[in-house]
Amino acid sequence: MKKFYLFILIFVFSNFFACLVNAQSSGAIAFSITPPLIKNSMSPGEIWKSSIKIINNNPEEISIYAQALDFKGGKESGEVEFSQAKEKNIDGSSPFFSQWIVLDSEEIKIAPFGSKEIPFIIDVPEDASPGGHYAAILAGTAPPFDDISGSSIKISSLLASLILLNVKGDVLERGIIREFSSDKKFYQDEKINFIVRFENLGNIHLQPRGDIKIYNQFDELKDKILINHDTDFGNVLPKSIRKWNFEWESGKSLLDMGRYRAELILTYGQNEKRTIDQTIYFWVVFIKPLVIFLSAILFIIFLTMIVIRSYIRRAIRNTQRIALDTQHTTHNTQHVNSKLVRPEKTVVGAQQKKVRKKRITPKNIQDKNDVIDLKKS
Repeated sequence: MKKFYLFILIFVFSNFFACLVNAQSSGAIAFSITPPLIKNSMSPGEIWKSSIKIINNNPEEISIYAQALDFKGGKESGEVEFSQAKEKNIDGSSPFFSQWIVLDSEEIKIAPFGSKEIPFIIDVPEDASPGGHYAAILAGTAPPFDDISGSSIKISSLLASLILLNVKGDVLERGIIREFSSDKKFYQDEKINFIVRFENLGNIHLQPRGDIKIYNQFDELKDKILINHDTDFGNVLPKSIRKWNFEWESGKSLLDMGRYRAELILTYGQNEKRTIDQTIYFWVVFIKPLVIFLSAILFIIFLTMIVIRSYIRRAIRNTQRIALDTQHTTHNTQHVNSKLVRPEKTVVGAQQKKVRKKRITPKNIQDKNDVIDLKKS
């Protein structure tokens, strides 16, 4: 039995070390490029010199090749589409920004954990059109290809430093909020998703900055979501739309339920700042807690009604009992009074009889008159 367990342990550890060796031998070459984004504004006929830095993060020497490609706005998520520049015009000029970039495309060797600067020159033609021009310096471990296009470049290891160039002149800066919405109008949980879509209608890249202010049903500011603050990214290329998704949590208590108002305020433009805004409304109602709360209230009301009805019935019984007792007492009082009054009636009757016995008869009256006459005489 012990030999069996020993065999299992040897088998597991041998496979673990084999996988570790294969991972190390097949690992991709690691290097980085800086800066990842370059912004500049130039006049026609102007020349600008700069450089990018390639950093080797490997324990061995690597070979890097550089190449300049044009790109344009791709998907709304912010991806770009690279394209190979076409041939130059007859006069030698080119409308493609990548052909304004002078770059050494020879092999560049970088020592282990070292770095190297790759210089380049941007030479803007005299007849360059005003507005935005966009290209990238790509650095990879393979020589440049003659045909590269699409939103993704399938080269073993490839990084890009994007260059956003503004050629001075008649520049049009114009953008609109194409969409500001929440994915629902009625939420049963605390997670709310906002969608912001900004469209660039001008001829120069724009970086809209602003925030989403969220107010509750009492018009109190609950939270603020910042958009493109303290960053150089988030640019929208001309004639394209950029989409952002934001998530916000309202809270889980019953006091957090109700109707909310979200206000989007964006500012854009380099030459002239412009502000645009839009407002939406949504509801947050927690069904389960609300049902429990209402059930508790209904139970309390039902219990209160039972207690009140019981109290009323008991009060009615007491009132009826008091009325019966009062009626019985009144009857007894009347009976006693009747007994007390009867002897008086008897005495009166006796007195009346006595009076009747002493009633003067006509004969007596005559005798009385005779007596009176004798006195007069």
